[in-house]
Amino acid sequence: MAMDVRNVFIIGIAAYVFTAYYLEKNYEREEIFWIYSILSAVLGIFSAYTVISDHPSRSSFIPLTALSITLAILYYSDTDEVEEKAVSKKG
Repeated sequence: MAMDVRNVFIIGIAAYVFTAYYLEKNYEREEIFWIYSILSAVLGIFSAYTVISDHPSRSSFIPLTALSITLAILYYSDTDEVEEKAVSKKG
């Protein structure tokens, strides 16, 4: 049974709210990026296995992979860019 769009949307909103209200207060942006990057890699492997073995009951891995990749992209920041901003504010 595949996940419908409504369930994926609800899970996405819940993941973003969890990230905004919990993870941002306890972790830096780079750490949040790596959390979601590793999660998306693991879910990507499960998604590939789902497609290769044709298991429709496990098709929920595919939209969850896309969701974790989207959250990783939202929290991606170039460390050189952040350092340049910090240096320009000081001097």
